[in-house]
Amino acid sequence: MVAAQQRPDGRSRIIAAARNLFASRGFHLTAMSELAAEAQVSVGQIYRLFKNKDDIILAIVEDDHREWMVQMTQVRDAAVSGRISPAEAFERLILETLSDEYETLTFEILAEAGRSAEVGARIRQFAGDFRAVLRDLACRANDRLGERDLEAVTELLMATLFGLSGRNLGDHHLDREATASEIARLIMAMLKNAES
Repeated sequence: MVAAQQRPDGRSRIIAAARNLFASRGFHLTAMSELAAEAQVSVGQIYRLFKNKDDIILAIVEDDHREWMVQMTQVRDAAVSGRISPAEAFERLILETLSDEYETLTFEILAEAGRSAEVGARIRQFAGDFRAVLRDLACRANDRLGERDLEAVTELLMATLFGLSGRNLGDHHLDREATASEIARLIMAMLKNAES
């Protein structure tokens, strides 16, 4: 038996259960009673910790944002300090994106961001943080980029990472490592050849 201090708290269990259920059944098809059963808590406890399903989605997004920002900042700092090349930095970020086991949940959350002003605002805020890291890496790869090109490149990098999060849903021919390596190579070629 797991000691009480080692067992995840109710909030953590609810978020973990929500990840699984929202990814497999969808946000709107998951009943609070199912979520409670999966998390081994009461429906009342869910409502004591969260206002509604959107609040649970916001908690998932915040947890993911925290994790991603730690990883992205470490990769960016390693590239800025010269411990890794910009190409290696992009490859690591791409590989991390390709390793996400909750790709369907990503699409559920993005869809909810279009319906919920609060979820949409939070996603935009977090995307701004991601964009800043990608912009730094693009500058590291080509410090001659003008502002207009830098903005366009950053948008392309954002679209690439978000798009790759759904790769496992389709038919693909390269493994994750080869895909990350090839895409990083193409990104670097684009950045090095960009003229301002």
